[in-house]
Amino acid sequence: MKLHYYRSAEGNFGDDLNAWLWTDLAADLWRDDSAHLFLGIGTIIGNPLPHHDRVTIFSSGVGYSNLDNLRGYQALEIASVRGPLSAAALGLPAEKGLADGALLLPFTNSVGEAPAKTGRAIFIPHHESMHDRGLIEAARLAGVAVVDPRGECRAVIDAIRSADRVIAESMHAAIIADTFGTPWVPVASTRGVSSFKWWDWLLTVGLPFEPRMIRSTSADDWLADRLRGLHGENYFGADSSLEAAQAAYRNAVRFRARQGWEARRDWRKRQIARVTRLGKLPGPRSLAERVDRQLVEGAARDLAQVVEAPTYLSEPARRQQLGEQLLERLSRVARANGGRLQ
Repeated sequence: MKLHYYRSAEGNFGDDLNAWLWTDLAADLWRDDSAHLFLGIGTIIGNPLPHHDRVTIFSSGVGYSNLDNLRGYQALEIASVRGPLSAAALGLPAEKGLADGALLLPFTNSVGEAPAKTGRAIFIPHHESMHDRGLIEAARLAGVAVVDPRGECRAVIDAIRSADRVIAESMHAAIIADTFGTPWVPVASTRGVSSFKWWDWLLTVGLPFEPRMIRSTSADDWLADRLRGLHGENYFGADSSLEAAQAAYRNAVRFRARQGWEARRDWRKRQIARVTRLGKLPGPRSLAERVDRQLVEGAARDLAQVVEAPTYLSEPARRQQLGEQLLERLSRVARANGGRLQ
């Protein structure tokens, strides 16, 4: 089989761990010249695929793509998906929605011994939020160390394991923190955060999605975020509830089903960017800068409060059970394809 996962040009540790996690667990299963694709960790179900003869889905999730694309998947086998929302969206039995594949990290040989605790809180934004310089400045003002999710994935995982608390906008920062028993708090700074994805995973470990909100750090970012729905990318919905998450997913899928949606996507974003520039406060530049500075300082206060907020952590026995079930399902996939687990 050949590993297939989302590859961000800048890197994203939650996706990048696919490159070594599966190899560590079943080294003799993978061939770069295989036309049998293995879809692992990530919200990639329904994405267009390169040439293939067969597809196996293992712990991947639904969340962005139009599922009509599945009709083009050849010889499709779904061993498991990320959670019950993905299973329901695909019309699968509930038991197929087992857990995110990152829960298998403790079963690998690559993560090593737990690093010493640093006694600090760290903030791991969504990888796209790293372009928001105001958000990074807000974290500095709040005295919270930012760990770049675009960094080398083992280094990011070690930072999570050594922290006393993880403030997680990146969902895989929360998943990996939870998997290794590091307390964490979910946050969201834009409507681009997919509450559907979060609920999908959290339902498997028996936790709710109640993120702390971090305000926009500039006036134009605030306006752009509120215009996301115009191009079908308000993934957060009206609020963080399960019902709103499901409604936001359905709305996003409807947009993607429209003819020409992908082709016009960048054009729509450019038009919204023009509107947000027009929406900046009139008057001297220093006035707009003062407004943006106040927003950054407000976001810093939001983050400082999160450092003191109650944390999340699922039951260790539940995590262990899910990991063992995932390992057994992976073993079946390996045996069926002439391989074995390490």
